[in-house]
Order: sequence, then C-alpha cells, then structure tokens
Amino acid sequence: MYKIYFLGSLLLLSLQALAQCPTGDQSFYNQTDVNDFLADYPDCEELPGRVLIEGSGITNLNGFKNLTYIDGVLRIAETGLGDLTGLDWVFRRS
Repeated sequence: MYKIYFLGSLLLLSLQALAQCPTGDQSFYNQTDVNDFLADYPDCEELPGRVLIEGSGITNLNGFKNLTYIDGVLRIAETGLGDLTGLDWVFRRS
C-alpha cells in the first residue's frame, strides 16, 4: 500500500515539474519580480489568471516577452514605465 502512495506522489511531483506557467493570479511589485518571471518560467506563453503589475521601481516589462496571452485582467498601475515593450503581443492580438 505504501508503494502505491509513494509512486503516486512521485507522479504528481513529476507533473508539477513539467508545468510551464504558474497557476492563479500573479502580482509583480518590483523589477526583480518581472525579471524573475522570465527566469523562472522561460517556456510560459499563456497565463491562466489575472495579472497585476504595480510599483514605481518597475521600468520595463521585458520579463514578459515570452507571453502571448493572459486569460484574465491585466492591470498596470503606478509604475515607472515609459512604454509597454515586453507586452508587444497585446497590440499584435487586437
């Protein structure tokens, strides 16, 4: 019986390791958060939840350059952004 639980646990951990994107809503409050997204999820193209980008220290969105779709609300507020480079796909989709 313990072998079944052990094998089941290994299977679940393996599936989680293959996940390409985080699940749920995502919040980014500084430039490190934005940069880490690309480093942590280099194969992520579609986010399943809402995204909040808020913080005066955020100066670019290049950490999102692999994204092609957000299945939720994208909110950008109170940042130091001069443009939306890194979210270019938003404009290509419309």
